[in-house]
Amino acid sequence: GLGDVYKRQGLLKTGLEKEVSENKLYTDRYIIEEAKNRLELTNKKIEQLNEETDNDATYHIELTFLEKEKTQLTAFIAKWGPKDTF
Repeated sequence: GLGDVYKRQGLLKTGLEKEVSENKLYTDRYIIEEAKNRLELTNKKIEQLNEETDNDATYHIELTFLEKEKTQLTAFIAKWGPKDTF
């Protein structure tokens, strides 16, 4: 989830939901907006990858990773974001 992303970036120690909830720097609105930004960047990366592809193994690995990230972000926003998000 998004907590895992923050953990990888060194912004949180564990990335667990409890830590995210207790950290006042990360309001719900901030986290949702950050997820939307990451989704937009992921979509741009997918588009760019599709334009520049050689259709090799590296392309398929990267596309699989980006599609998984897109799915996770979309599910997160749908669950936690404002109901008018999609």
